Amino acid sequence: MAETGASRLINVQSRPDRPGDRYRFVSETTADLTGPQPVHQTNRFAFDVEVVAVGDGSTTLRYTIREIAIQEERTYIAAWGRAWLDIAIEFEASPGYQPRRILNWPEAKAAFITALSRDPAASPSDQEAVRSFMDRLEARGHDAILTELLASVRALGRVQAREIVVGRHELPEERFPVDGGELIGKTWLEAGSPDAATCRVFVAQTIRMSGRGLRLENSLDLDVSATISTHDGWTLRLTQSEVSRQGDETLAERFTITRQGAAPGCGPRP
Repeated sequence: MAETGASRLINVQSRPDRPGDRYRFVSETTADLTGPQPVHQTNRFAFDVEVVAVGDGSTTLRYTIREIAIQEERTYIAAWGRAWLDIAIEFEASPGYQPRRILNWPEAKAAFITALSRDPAASPSDQEAVRSFMDRLEARGHDAILTELLASVRALGRVQAREIVVGRHELPEERFPVDGGELIGKTWLEAGSPDAATCRVFVAQTIRMSGRGLRLENSLDLDVSATISTHDGWTLRLTQSEVSRQGDETLAERFTITRQGAAPGCGPRP
């Protein structure tokens, strides 16, 4: 791993997770798809993340959307979001809170289908479009479901870790075979020194991915920055900017995730 500047490993969670810990976040997104079928979407939703159980190598978390507002020409997208209101999704996560697998998928899906059928604002065509979307999602496998339903938690997990290395670092180049060619990815990680007075630390991640030998253009520019509480290890605010290009389509997305309530400061130690 290439390094720039002074480096040292630090712990960013002085208070361990405990069952019953609950955090509320608000996510706000603006997305623009340009190409043959352009789309503009804005959404804002509030969600809870609750600690259910803590193990040596994993944590069980519960994710629940509490409020949602979506503005998009495709009305079934809003119906999809509304149907997930107040439905808990329990999942196993890595020590950095990155989702690994959903633990209650049959129950969560059944509750979602029931909520969709009872939504007076969802037209029959919207409901049919949502069910078709769900079928296609399941056909793509469990990772696709994780990506779609827990995108905000995955974004948090991208920057949260029990330990971080202060400084800027370039990770080894990655190569992924695809479509007769390959995608080449480079990642840089950055972390500042923790602020002892506020128990906060700044972290960032930069990803650049480009295609080689592909029939169609395929690239990704991703920039993430966040402020993390070094008391409880959870994000206070995250900003992410992503531009992906595939063929003649470009998706530009920017979102923020902001933790609600007063920041914990340095808090009482365990």
